[in-house]
Amino acid sequence: MDTRGLEKILPIYQQKFNFQGEQNLVKRNGLWGYIDSTGTEVIAPQYQEARYFSEGVAQVKRNDLWGFIDSTGKTVIPCQYDYVRDFFNGMAAVQKDSLWGYIDSTGKLIIAPQFQNVRSFFEGKAAVQKDSLWGYIDLNGKLIVAPKFENAYEFFNGKAHVQMDSLWGIIDSTGKLVIQPQYQFIQFLNGNLYLVSQNDLRWIIYRESKKTIMPAQYQYIFSLNKNFFQIKNNNLIGI
Repeated sequence: MDTRGLEKILPIYQQKFNFQGEQNLVKRNGLWGYIDSTGTEVIAPQYQEARYFSEGVAQVKRNDLWGFIDSTGKTVIPCQYDYVRDFFNGMAAVQKDSLWGYIDSTGKLIIAPQFQNVRSFFEGKAAVQKDSLWGYIDLNGKLIVAPKFENAYEFFNGKAHVQMDSLWGIIDSTGKLVIQPQYQFIQFLNGNLYLVSQNDLRWIIYRESKKTIMPAQYQYIFSLNKNFFQIKNNNLIGI
């Protein structure tokens, strides 16, 4: 319905999601397709499941297998995988026979499925799980940090947060621990700032230089922008 109260998209769909970009996911008769902002069907409902477009393609499921289509509905990577994830920087993670690998935008298998779980490539490296432990590979699939972490996330400005013995620390691009695992939680913020927690709900902000710039006294800290943070202490909120 537009601002005048007129229906722009007829109520013929069982389900639809908010627009992301120029196309919207819709469901009719149990199958998913896409409409544009005028309500015109640009890709008729025909998929068991479907996702929004990322880097010009979208994940779709047909006959219980996943592949990718372009914005016209053309199949660019056939539905042949148990599961897939969005493309990011020209690569997407794909699962076959319960193992994960990576393909490029043409569908070429770049790194064969061999991992229990994987994350997206950032700064030329991706966190991968093997034998229940996480390490890192390069764009060729070569292990550059051996699996030894309980959990691990993407690199940002040459650093990544990793978990050992249920606590979080920071490694550099070689896998060396630059901040020993000691926190219940770590999140990268602006520049070289880290949001960390210790002792349950007492939050602090920590610099890479190990200098504390806020006391460990807050229940909650949320980054509003580059210069301001929302804080919570004794159930009261401030900035």
